[in-house]
Amino acid sequence: MNVIKAGELLGHNGPVYTIVKSVRPNHIYSGGSDGLAVEWNIITKAAGTVVAKVDGVIYSIATIGERFIAIGTDRGGIHIIDLELKKEIKYLLNHTNGVFDILYLEKQKKFVAMGGDGSFSVWDSQTYVCEATIKLCDAKLRCAATDTTETAIAIACGDNTVRIFNIDTWTETHSLANHSLSANVVKYHPNGQFLLSGSRDAHLNVYDVKGYNLVKSIPGHNFAIYSISFNADNSLFATGSRDKTAKLWDAETFEVKLRISKDSHNAHVNSVNKVLWVNDYLITTGDDRAIFLWMI
Repeated sequence: MNVIKAGELLGHNGPVYTIVKSVRPNHIYSGGSDGLAVEWNIITKAAGTVVAKVDGVIYSIATIGERFIAIGTDRGGIHIIDLELKKEIKYLLNHTNGVFDILYLEKQKKFVAMGGDGSFSVWDSQTYVCEATIKLCDAKLRCAATDTTETAIAIACGDNTVRIFNIDTWTETHSLANHSLSANVVKYHPNGQFLLSGSRDAHLNVYDVKGYNLVKSIPGHNFAIYSISFNADNSLFATGSRDKTAKLWDAETFEVKLRISKDSHNAHVNSVNKVLWVNDYLITTGDDRAIFLWMI
């Protein structure tokens, strides 16, 4: 397996904390400490277009249908941006600390926000009414993911646990206490059989979703794991870490296939905060402000 740096997207003037797929093909959104939400064309690699400027640090961005994006900040607020009107139409304030992740539920027409105050909130994506706020712990909630049927949601919690909730009833069904430090990221395997979690303890945990029993606990990185993303055919997944590297893994055996680092590939010089696979590109970003595109 070989990896080639296929491009760089430069323009942010501070750490970049999130990258997500745009509503348009071959485009992504990014956001970070400069308060800018930027759209990029990963084919032309041209200068990015600012779609929103908000007060505070952007921790999370989610696409809401085809027309809107939701932006979560360090101030606990969520900015709703109308992409057609090119302006903010709503500001939602429910959390008292940062909003670290926003997850859109297509079937439910709702979105959930993970708060730094240890609670998550459930919102109607058409009326923007908060339907529920559920407190889990006194530590930050970092990430959420749904299973392939969108009936369960997994939440990475700062109290070292991963919590599983039924989406229809918003009741907790499982609490997984297999990390020794904060759980930072969760991701369901596209094959529907496994849930993956990454932690500040640098371990990658694999659970069987039938009973959420721990299958493997792998020392995946030297420092905290922040992000997980699968490629288009689900044969590989990538992880990003505070140890300044991204790793490629075999999605069937959970064995490391390749390590992307500054020394080996002229990659990031600081923490890798987010990895994202879009079409044939693995995209990585982090505290060094750069967004790199990799061809595997």
